[in-house]
Amino acid sequence: MSLSAAIIVKNEESVMQRCLDCVSMWADEIIIVDTGSTDRTKEIAAAHPKVKLYDSEHFNKDTHYGDFRFNIAKNESIAKCTKDWIVWWDADDTIKEEGARLIREVAAATTDDCMFSFVCSYGALRFEHSRMFRNGKGVEFDNHHSCHEFLNSGGRAQHMRNDIVVEHKPGKKGVPSSVRNLAIMEKDYFERGFKDQRTMFYLANTYRECGRHDDAVKMYDEYLKISAWKEERYFASLYKAQVYAAVGNFKDAFPSIYKSFLEDDRFAESYCLMGDIYFHIKKYAKAKPWYEIALGMEPPADSRLFVSKTHYDSYPRERLRRIADELGEPKEVTATKEGNKGKQYKYRLPTDRELAVHALNALSEIAKDGKWVTVIPEDDWQQKMIKNHGFDMADGDGMKLELPEDLRDKSKVEWYCRSAGFVMHGPFPKMESKNVA
Repeated sequence: MSLSAAIIVKNEESVMQRCLDCVSMWADEIIIVDTGSTDRTKEIAAAHPKVKLYDSEHFNKDTHYGDFRFNIAKNESIAKCTKDWIVWWDADDTIKEEGARLIREVAAATTDDCMFSFVCSYGALRFEHSRMFRNGKGVEFDNHHSCHEFLNSGGRAQHMRNDIVVEHKPGKKGVPSSVRNLAIMEKDYFERGFKDQRTMFYLANTYRECGRHDDAVKMYDEYLKISAWKEERYFASLYKAQVYAAVGNFKDAFPSIYKSFLEDDRFAESYCLMGDIYFHIKKYAKAKPWYEIALGMEPPADSRLFVSKTHYDSYPRERLRRIADELGEPKEVTATKEGNKGKQYKYRLPTDRELAVHALNALSEIAKDGKWVTVIPEDDWQQKMIKNHGFDMADGDGMKLELPEDLRDKSKVEWYCRSAGFVMHGPFPKMESKNVA
């Protein structure tokens, strides 16, 4: 069993040695294809005993960044690998010793001609990346995505390794990656005619990152017309809502958040965004239930895209503390999360009576999933309200919740929305919010 690392570089001297130190922990050979460096990148790479250094046949120092194609350059590096297994690597990637050890273990223990995905982290975001495959014909980056490219599996089985984490840590200055990527993807879409859902999704994302809000919304809409992938549709709806929220257009942000709930209601990012809107306009009592819901959630275990782990823990926790300050409440985070089915979650109901009823209904959905939910009443009225709604009193300082019979056919999303005081008109998702201005 032997392993090749396939890397493309250009002006990476600030991270080159770090990259080589990481890769040498697991690779037997390091293939580096330089695409036009004018700094010390090649000098640093050539000094390493495992490195085989090549100049790209397609790109050089005079190539404009908008004319660069990552798929072609990466295929150059793959074609030069000679070992049993290949792992493609970015110069900005890092890995810990345990992850490097696992890469070698996986290669040594696998006899199948298959492909492995690793977890990649980029700041707070975590997503799945196909990274490792047996050397052979048919595995290369596709020809229709010059940026945000992906590996063709060639029909091979694909396996996910959640225990191998690659951390992306950009370390160089120059043209921002979003500006470079936008130039490449606009060429793919408008000149090369690549109008598939992947191109649309990532082009819309890059418009959003570059602050081109109108273009982002239009491209998300085009994407949603043709896409069938549920998780990616969720993120497109969420990001479209983020665009509207970023410019203060909350009226249009709300329907897109509702749309994200309908696509997939397991992601805390949407609940945090709803809380953020109310927090921004200082309606703290309305913001609070959304952060509490987020804090009671876990990142979906089967997610392949851009989960932000902080939105399930530290972010809503910090927001709830700030809300407590603003409302003059005890500085106590009232939602706790253990992370396993059957564990206890504690919530304090909103003091607003209407919101308290809706929040109780929303929290009962969490209990329905097999989790113990304890709701702490704020006053005698709340205790009476709970009894009138058919909830059983639990021992101690809270109530054990069970979904009332007349709500069991209701949409979970409907009650989440009601927990923040939204008025429902007709069957979900026909919904209007109260005026938040």
